Amino acid sequence: MCVLKKIGIYFVGVMALLPYSDVTSRGQKVSDGPSSCEYTRAVLDSNLADAKKLSDNSYIIFVFRAGEKEARRINMKRMETVRKHIAYRLPDFTNFVLAEGESVSLLGKVEIYIQGKISSTIFLDKGKNIGENCVEEP
Repeated sequence: MCVLKKIGIYFVGVMALLPYSDVTSRGQKVSDGPSSCEYTRAVLDSNLADAKKLSDNSYIIFVFRAGEKEARRINMKRMETVRKHIAYRLPDFTNFVLAEGESVSLLGKVEIYIQGKISSTIFLDKGKNIGENCVEEP
């Protein structure tokens, strides 16, 4: 994988090697609709806490997948929101990668991988930023 920056947003291109699923590790399905604000914040914070405990050479990977008929710019906005949330919660944490994956049918989503395994999935409102008005930013 080619990393373009050490801090900030990483553009890795299409992450075709990572499989995607319509069911999260916590049992939520795309048919359940978008993830709630509380769920989104809890999943982000829980995964960041888990990732912080890992060794220095382990990374948490966020794969952003646009939903049906969503513009690419909404994914860029979502990536920036998550980057700001990480900076707010863990200012010195740099072991993360933000990547754009292939688009999916129905709802867009963010898949979170820790140590190469999918940890969680957050389903997103069509055309909206992640955790609109609930993800903390500085």
